[in-house]
Amino acid sequence: MNSACFGIFTNIFTTPSTRNQATLPLLSGNMTDNDEPITKAGCIFCDVTVEKGFRVHDSTERLIAFHDRSPGAQTHILVIPRQHISTVKDLREHHIPLLTEMESFGHRILNDLGVSESGRRLGFHIPPFSSVHHIHLHALSLPLTHRWACVKYRNTRRGPSYLANPPQSEPTQANTVRVAEEARTGRVGKKWGWFVDVRDAKDILAAGKTIKVGSVRA
Repeated sequence: MNSACFGIFTNIFTTPSTRNQATLPLLSGNMTDNDEPITKAGCIFCDVTVEKGFRVHDSTERLIAFHDRSPGAQTHILVIPRQHISTVKDLREHHIPLLTEMESFGHRILNDLGVSESGRRLGFHIPPFSSVHHIHLHALSLPLTHRWACVKYRNTRRGPSYLANPPQSEPTQANTVRVAEEARTGRVGKKWGWFVDVRDAKDILAAGKTIKVGSVRA
């Protein structure tokens, strides 16, 4: 997929704004103001308010959830931290508590909106295929509503199909050991793709690796 194809959604939010940096608390997860700035001038997601036109659904001291302006599903919520972190490529192991908090918040909102546990997808886009450089968790109901959404939010989980059919290029014994470990821990990483499930993102970070478009094994 040519990255130029994603240009159509890079300008969804166009009005830059700033926020009083002293009013926002730091996030949990061993982060300090030396890790990331509390806000970033010109970041549209650093100033999410109803007055700015956002359909805010809920918020906490550290997170805000609002409806996506170009939904890819019947229910499409974005969960963002108040503290500015540019993209998932900037995430490290100490951010796992933040991702867990975002994931739990997203699930709670989907529960409130009546989305079944088996009919949802939560994940992040990976640069250069991200529309706004302030991490935002997509919490979507399934099925997705149109073909373009199926491309944008394509599932990259390896999952049971991968475990049942490991790559044949590796030695059989190594396959057996790896598949057994993945089945025991549930950690399999991600396939190639620009969308990463929040569970896989946490596993990748826990393994000391970084999130990227390419295939990653946790």
